[in-house]
Amino acid sequence: MINANLAPNEGPTLTSIQVLTKQIISRSMYFLTHDSPVIRARILKLLTSSVPVLPESALLPSIHAAWPFILNRLGDSETFVVSAAAGLVEALSRHAGDFMFRRVWDDVWPKFQSMLRDLERAEGTNALTRSDRAGIGSESAYTHSHRLCRSLLRTMTLAIKHVHEHEISFWEVIVSFRRFLSDRAHVELQKCAVDLYTEAGKNNPDAVWLLLTASTDNIEPVMDFLKSNWGIEKNANIALKSIE
Repeated sequence: MINANLAPNEGPTLTSIQVLTKQIISRSMYFLTHDSPVIRARILKLLTSSVPVLPESALLPSIHAAWPFILNRLGDSETFVVSAAAGLVEALSRHAGDFMFRRVWDDVWPKFQSMLRDLERAEGTNALTRSDRAGIGSESAYTHSHRLCRSLLRTMTLAIKHVHEHEISFWEVIVSFRRFLSDRAHVELQKCAVDLYTEAGKNNPDAVWLLLTASTDNIEPVMDFLKSNWGIEKNANIALKSIE
């Protein structure tokens, strides 16, 4: 059973709406482990909607207590539950960057890496996704696969922007998401990918320049392992121009 009790109220006085939201969240945490995947997803979405409403002092004690169960939902057997969990992490990264620092790099990013590998393998056989040679993205913006990819891109963009950089993981992130720069990816995913590399370029322009240049041009034989045939040149150039 999840301990969903909140710490004693600290910080600013809550409005009546915030008090009600806090009570709802407190009583909802138990359902993160419910047998029904629909209920699990709805609770995750409820938590996501509460993030911009509640001050950190009212929200984060519950998130901290439930964090192992939120992480488990990132490994849920249902894709729409995983997508909802990724959406919650995205919202927390946007509004509580300091709180999410270790959680993003130590807990979330390894799971995202695994998801990206699984999605890439599944795209060849999943009827809802493309099976072109680039193997990227979904045809429809309404599939759970597309929403999950979008959440992964947005979450890591927010992590790069609002969460302190973790050098090793930063390199892993910019290597892993290159495929979404492809002109054969869904247009929304392309835009999200450009946003990610643009934000990454603000933090570490040298690393982003090296990666994208090595991925599209022959610069040094030692960097040949980064060369891709995904057709990322157009979007890579957009990201590179933003950091010139």
